[in-house]
Formats: sequence, C-alpha cells, structure tokens
Amino acid sequence: SKQETVEPSREKIFGDYRIHIGAALPEYDHSAEYELIYGKPSVGPTFGLDYFFFDWFATVGLGFRASYFSDSGKALVVSGGNVSKDDEGKVELTVLPLQLLAIMEATPFTAKWMVLSGWFGMEYAYFQEVRADDEDSEASETSEEQKLTNSGWRNASILGVALSFSLKGLDPTSVNSMASMGISDVFLTPYVEVIKETGSEQFDLSRRMIGAAFTFETF
Repeated sequence: SKQETVEPSREKIFGDYRIHIGAALPEYDHSAEYELIYGKPSVGPTFGLDYFFFDWFATVGLGFRASYFSDSGKALVVSGGNVSKDDEGKVELTVLPLQLLAIMEATPFTAKWMVLSGWFGMEYAYFQEVRADDEDSEASETSEEQKLTNSGWRNASILGVALSFSLKGLDPTSVNSMASMGISDVFLTPYVEVIKETGSEQFDLSRRMIGAAFTFETF
C-alpha cells in the first residue's frame, strides 16, 4: 500500500543546531594589488555549525565557521619605480579562515519561512603563500630549492548578516524525509560578511564575503 509522508509535529520555533554547507566569494579590500598578482579571487567551500541557547521568535547562540580559498598567479617585480609581473615566478596562495561567532536570529512567522540572522566575532586565518620558479627554467635544480614560502596567522573582526528561506514549501516531502536524521527544516541562506583584519603589517586579509549555503536545522 502507498505510504503517506507525515509531517513531524513541531512545538518549537527554532531548533538547537544549524549546520551550514555552502560556498563564498571573497573580495579583498586591497583588490587592485590582489588582482594584479592572482586575478579575480576564486570561490571557496564553507562549513558552519551553530548552537542556540533558547527557543522563541528570537534567539541567540554561538557559531563556528571554516572555509578554504586558493589562488595562483605571478609574482610582482619592482624596477625603476615600475611594477611588472615576473613570468618566471609562479605564486600560489592558500587561506584557511576559522571563525568564532556570537549569533542572533529572529523570525516574525510561526511557520518560519524566512529567518533574519546577524553575527559578530573573531577570525583566525592561516595563510600560506608559495613562490616557485618556472619548472621549465634551466636555472632550477630541485623542486624543494625552488620554493619560497611565506606563511602565518592573521586575526580579524567579523560582522555578518543573512536571510534564510525555508525550502519546505517547495519540496515538503524531501525535507520531511530528513526527520529520521533529526533535521526539521532546510533553508537556502544567502549572506554577506565584512571582515576587518587587526594589526596586519604586510599581508592584509581584510575583505568582503558574498556567499550562500544550504542550512540544515535540527529539532
């Protein structure tokens, strides 16, 4: 016999946890220099986990975010006051930002088809910039001797805002089928972040982030 999907009952407005899986595009404040070396920044994957302390039409909690960005380009050479690219100097940049956040979210709707979120916090980003001579260069000896690495950690402050739109109205069967995994709702969450580095001297990772994620909320 055909089984009907029964929507799970829900007494709470917000669940205890939210899991975010998505992607984001950074725009560095020093974009003219960045784009000169690496070109346009690339989109990178993001992951997040939030926990909320209580349930009402508005709630507060703590969050953790991690993301990964990587670009490659050509190093710059300054000669006689002129800046040009070194065609023999390949540069690869990797940035791994880790974020700790205080979060607030609210909705005016019991059905919670739209949720407004805001957050602030701190970012601890590991970066690694590797310069390697062209592999075809006759002057190169070994791959280890070619590479020059600049790496370290950078701290930054964060402000962000997001709107989450429930997908339950579009596909209630698929969303309700996740109830056995503890998932009560799924959202599409576009967001914007402003990240301002503190105390940087040379390698400034201050940037704006435009991203979107699928957000899975527990009961």
